[in-house]
Amino acid sequence: MISELLLNKRNPYYHIFLKKKEEILEEIVSKLVCVDEFTVNAITKSNFIRKSLHDKGYSFPPNPSDVMKLVYEQYNVIKARVTNEISSKLNAGLRCSLTLDEFTSLKNRRYLNINVRFNEGEVFNLGMLRISGSFSAENSVKAVETKLQEFGILTESCVCY
Repeated sequence: MISELLLNKRNPYYHIFLKKKEEILEEIVSKLVCVDEFTVNAITKSNFIRKSLHDKGYSFPPNPSDVMKLVYEQYNVIKARVTNEISSKLNAGLRCSLTLDEFTSLKNRRYLNINVRFNEGEVFNLGMLRISGSFSAENSVKAVETKLQEFGILTESCVCY
């Protein structure tokens, strides 16, 4: 009864009880780079982006290397979150499978994409590895094992490896 009264939109204190998630600067900059595909230099030089972030109360770094540090900080936060989710599923006794996909870019650069899949249909992308030179089966196994170790995944917990 009390919670219904507190969460009534006519209540002047309604906004206090709503949990509004504020985006941090690292999230905003990372989305600009990764989702919207802005270059770090373009973000740094853009007066519009700088003014918009300043108006929202953010202190924006003046040079590209500091902007890139923000992206790396957010990468580490998301990587830790993904690692925790995967380890909690593996600790719960779930098994996973791996899917590998070799990709060649328009610039003729080769990459290996690694996905971890669980029974529930959940998929975690562990990222792309740059392939240089010949990539034999032995090299691919070593590369995949290294990437799995980064995320704390043991090969014994994978159904098909």
